[in-house]
Amino acid sequence: MKNILLLVIGIICCSPSYTNGQCPGGQVEVTIDVDVDQYGSEVYWELLPTGNNCGIGTIFSGGNTSVGCNGGGLRNDPPGGYANNSSNTEGPWCLIDGNDYDIFFVDDYGDGGATFTVNIEGYPIYAFTGTGTDETFTFTASGPPAIDASVTGIEVCDFVVVGNISITGDIKNLGATTITSFDLNYSIDNGAAVTENISALSLAPFTTYEFDHSTKWAVNTTAPYSLKVWVDNVNGVGADDDTSNDDMTKSVTVIAPTPNIISSYTSTTITVTHEVVGTSSDQVNKPQDLDFHPNGELWVVNRGIGGDVSGGGGTTVTFTDPGGTGQTSEFKKDQNSKHFMNEPTGIAFSLNTNFSTSPGMYDANFSGGSPFTGPALWSSDPLIYAQPSGGNGSHLDMLHASSYAMG
Repeated sequence: MKNILLLVIGIICCSPSYTNGQCPGGQVEVTIDVDVDQYGSEVYWELLPTGNNCGIGTIFSGGNTSVGCNGGGLRNDPPGGYANNSSNTEGPWCLIDGNDYDIFFVDDYGDGGATFTVNIEGYPIYAFTGTGTDETFTFTASGPPAIDASVTGIEVCDFVVVGNISITGDIKNLGATTITSFDLNYSIDNGAAVTENISALSLAPFTTYEFDHSTKWAVNTTAPYSLKVWVDNVNGVGADDDTSNDDMTKSVTVIAPTPNIISSYTSTTITVTHEVVGTSSDQVNKPQDLDFHPNGELWVVNRGIGGDVSGGGGTTVTFTDPGGTGQTSEFKKDQNSKHFMNEPTGIAFSLNTNFSTSPGMYDANFSGGSPFTGPALWSSDPLIYAQPSGGNGSHLDMLHASSYAMG
């Protein structure tokens, strides 16, 4: 008995971080980590053979069964299910190697709030985030290849100013072997490759390396360009086991720097002229601030209706080709600008095309208590900004407890 106990302890203590499952041949071991937000009881999900409807051929069901397959968005708030802000590991299951499976996610409130990490043979291969309800996430039950480096992101902004541009981004090890070296390459408009050998690494499986290419891109001509980044020669063996994810391409527009016009306001010898671009016919009403999108659009933020009133919140007017012969204007109001853009005082763009607005009030919850408001971050993408979003607005983030944008 003593020898058996020592053997068990040795196995537990000496096992590596990633272990093979104990499944029959032709099957792989799968577990799923489920992380929920502060409303864990709203979550219900099922593991299904791909293509099956919820409740048909269910392999596993997790979360609040009182929500069930048909409770998405009903807002019945039934008790039960996962604890709030909890992490839960479900499984293991032995699934057929190479087959596809679905995670069907239901949220009682309809606003998401759960993430699913699918571990296959111990490797966290898939990650899914529930953002609404009745969402289906599909994965293939197959372990990772031996060697696989993937370019997962290019961090160069959509718009950059002429000069020396840093080529930065992320490379993830999606294989089962630690990566010790690779060649990092980039090219502009399919031109000559600029290569740097990255060595002396110890990039463990399913971890990410943030790269900053040693040779900057020197560009002095304003124009749109195609930037391609790729990785090869991983661990000195040439092509890795999955070449489909080795490269990524991004469109980057080089623009001129913003001119310094301070002297126009301080000199007594310079005559300033102005041209009316927008009026109330464009729904410019109580304008508070303006800024230029990197693509040349002019964005105006209106004060809108302030306070805790129906239809309250700031608005924006976007002028395309401002002052030009093809000028057009577009008025937009986010469905929850009453909270995220109430009484705006300013607007400012970044080169990544996101913009921020600042609040001119103390508490956008109107509860008379804590200062639950602050600068809000927005995407200027017309498919995101001011589009239907489930009731919480299309904003990306808010810096709370920063009333009047004062921190």
